[in-house]
Amino acid sequence: MVEVRNWLNSETDASVPGPSRIWGAFNDFMAANYDSLKADGFSEDDIERLPVSELMTQMKAWVGLNT
Repeated sequence: MVEVRNWLNSETDASVPGPSRIWGAFNDFMAANYDSLKADGFSEDDIERLPVSELMTQMKAWVGLNT
């Protein structure tokens, strides 16, 4: 996780939190996204096979970025 945090720090002008906070936020997103997709009728296999582009759209929406 340190590598991801350091990469984010080097690639953006944003203030990047510590690795543990990033990992926690990622896990919060994954849990919320799973629950949302299940409520929308996705099976576990559907969720595992979700296209990366759709996952990125979900991530952007979760953090409040316009897509």
